Amino acid sequence: MTKYYVMDKLSLEAGPQIGLLLSTKGRYEGRSFEYSFSGNGNLGDLSEVVDFGINIGAGYDFTKHISAGARYNFGLTNVFHGINTVHYRVLSLSAGYKF
Repeated sequence: MTKYYVMDKLSLEAGPQIGLLLSTKGRYEGRSFEYSFSGNGNLGDLSEVVDFGINIGAGYDFTKHISAGARYNFGLTNVFHGINTVHYRVLSLSAGYKF
């Protein structure tokens, strides 16, 4: 991630992300399923294990020690096999304290 301060306390950020799927749970037409690397299911047959994405975000430093931010991830990988096109989209909110 690259962070750039556009003002004294306001920053913008952008950069790549690599996600690794460790397990998944879901429900399809009233039936539940669960796959994980430690379970009996073959997760690689159901979906992509690695997801590539691009992040954009912004942050604000309220004081020298307190900050907050928001980040949005645009997944680039079609994560499920056999389904049209499914991409992850994630909104992350954060609050921080610097020691």
